[in-house]
Amino acid sequence: MAAKDYVWGVKGINRIANKWKLTPLKVKRIIKEEIQAALDEKKKKKTKVSKIGQKRVSTKIGILISKEKMDPKQAAAVAYSMEKRGELKKGRKHSVGSTKKRNR
Repeated sequence: MAAKDYVWGVKGINRIANKWKLTPLKVKRIIKEEIQAALDEKKKKKTKVSKIGQKRVSTKIGILISKEKMDPKQAAAVAYSMEKRGELKKGRKHSVGSTKKRNR
């Protein structure tokens, strides 16, 4: 068969349609819906960070933008990945907590 006989990588979509007693148009619609659902699900993924972690991330984003002159989107990506790896927690190399000593 020639390349024109393939539909979405399937040789003869009619074979699939006959197997489940569907019309070829229904099979195409189902495939389109599944692809769209997969793409929508990928877009919905969000970074999960606790409230305390969010505070560290937002502080780090500000530092990266102001002091290191980084693009805001890139700064956000870097800060979230650092939080995910645990590098922004107190006492770590890149921690963003206060370094002031308290007077007792």
